[in-house]
Amino acid sequence: MPRLPFYKGKYKLRYEMILINTLIAVVPFLLAVSAFYFYYMDNVKKRVDESVDLLFSQVSGRLEEYFDSIDDLSRIAFFNHSLQRTYLEGANKSAYDWDQFMAMKERIYPFLHMNASVKDIHLLDLSAGMPLVRSYSTGAYALKPAMYDFLQGMDRRELASGRLIFSGAFVSNGETMNEYLAVRRVRAIEEGRSYLNEMFLGVLVLDRGRINEIAADIGLNDRSVMQIIDREGRVVTSTNEPFALHDQDAASEPLDGDVRRVNGIPYLIKTSPVSKVDWQLVLYIDQEHLYREEQFIKWAVPVLVALIIAAVVVAALGFNLKMTLPIKKITDALHRVAAGDFNARLRFTYSNEITAVQDHFNHMTSEVERLTSHLLNTQQQVYEMELEKKQFQLSGLRSQINAHFLYNTLQAIRGMAVNEERDRIHRLIERLADYFRYVTKDEEFVPLREELSFIRGYVDMVRLRYGRQISFRDRVPEELEHAPILKMTLQPMIENAIFHGLERTRERGRIFLVAEAHEGELRIRVGDNGSGMPKERLLALRHALYGGAAAAASDGSGIGLRNVQKRIQLYCGAEYGLTVKSWHNRGTVVVLKLPLRAGEYAAASRREQA
Repeated sequence: MPRLPFYKGKYKLRYEMILINTLIAVVPFLLAVSAFYFYYMDNVKKRVDESVDLLFSQVSGRLEEYFDSIDDLSRIAFFNHSLQRTYLEGANKSAYDWDQFMAMKERIYPFLHMNASVKDIHLLDLSAGMPLVRSYSTGAYALKPAMYDFLQGMDRRELASGRLIFSGAFVSNGETMNEYLAVRRVRAIEEGRSYLNEMFLGVLVLDRGRINEIAADIGLNDRSVMQIIDREGRVVTSTNEPFALHDQDAASEPLDGDVRRVNGIPYLIKTSPVSKVDWQLVLYIDQEHLYREEQFIKWAVPVLVALIIAAVVVAALGFNLKMTLPIKKITDALHRVAAGDFNARLRFTYSNEITAVQDHFNHMTSEVERLTSHLLNTQQQVYEMELEKKQFQLSGLRSQINAHFLYNTLQAIRGMAVNEERDRIHRLIERLADYFRYVTKDEEFVPLREELSFIRGYVDMVRLRYGRQISFRDRVPEELEHAPILKMTLQPMIENAIFHGLERTRERGRIFLVAEAHEGELRIRVGDNGSGMPKERLLALRHALYGGAAAAASDGSGIGLRNVQKRIQLYCGAEYGLTVKSWHNRGTVVVLKLPLRAGEYAAASRREQA
């Protein structure tokens, strides 16, 4: 015991490695087992839900077919012209006579055999309440007091809808009756004074036998029970009558997903509404039988986990006692290499599988030192080459823009000279001087307000050159006036709007410029009310901008825009640049997108030029 602190300090790393390696081995296993368990249980639930949904779908489908057949029969019988005429003849008589009853019986009787579950058909006049003023039927089945109570208590608004309403189960002397009702308020269809007036309450007395057959035909096993429950919570039918009788005394209505004990057995409850009627399908599934495989997994997993943990601890203890010292030396050497000391070397005085890495490690550090030196030299050369390439590309693009504009302007001055327009030549040369004074600035990035001032002068110069009345308006928030922007990016957009947008329109040309900040970006929209572009030409221009095409549109309208696009992407990245939208004979809008942090690129540009 006195030597315990010594061994604790001596084997501290080993204890930590044992613990860590044990966790590394056990935790993934526990996660995998847990994931498997939950995955398995989820699959069990999914299989149960899918089976139940399929079962409910089959039962609901057959019930719907049955209810549809009853609905069709009620329409055929109650809206029969002969039957309604005979009924109206009796209604016009002051007394309820036997001849009228027999005449109505003859009219009703043929419909009684159209569906085997129909036990009788009643035509009731409840307008005066009870006792009945008139009641017609075949006499095959007499309505019970509970049925009359149901008929008198029916919701008038529900009856007024004209649809067929099913009653649900009736209980007499503590037992569920085999009959239930289908009821419809019937209106007259005979032309005359009674047309569409309410005539009688049509009642079909139905036998539960067909519903019992549908429930019994689903083929449930002995451990599951299917019930059909009406709107009052009474069981219409059940595949297990003793089960149903026992469960009628339950205090609460069964809810989907509940677990309820019936006869001491826990049942999982699944429910589904029955369309056409306000009934509900309820399926009771024996939970113990459903999850019997899960019980085995619940007991097997802890035993398996305990055995694996014990095996891992024993293996980790023996393994780490042999690995600790060589690993420590290797770790120290790696730390030295990571710190930049490529002269670090391993030297072991003994040999085993771990110490065999000594020669490989020493050779690796030598190679790393050599390759690192070579890589640094190569990166420096690549950087210098890329810098020269970018400067060359930017210089070429600037020269393209300047040469393009100078050529157009000199052509205009030449035309003015021919016409001896000295004043216009004088003013145009002044504007041209301002233009080149701005262009020859060393800065690649300028404040937005300076670019706007240059654009206003450029538009004025175009007016002088061509004598055109061009309206130019700009809207720039005050906080964006100092935002940095690549010099000479807006001029090609304005030039394109004038010479390729407004030249074909007879209306007064209007150009607008709007700047706004959006999610860390500067967005500038330049639009015109010119002739726009056909779809083919717009696609060609977009391909030249985004697809890297060497040629622009056939009329040269894309040269300046393509140069601007290249400059922006060289400085700011491929995610920035121009977007073009155009509507034929309506106008064109070009959107310029730059980062609001463009000042960083400006600073980088100045460092590269230096």
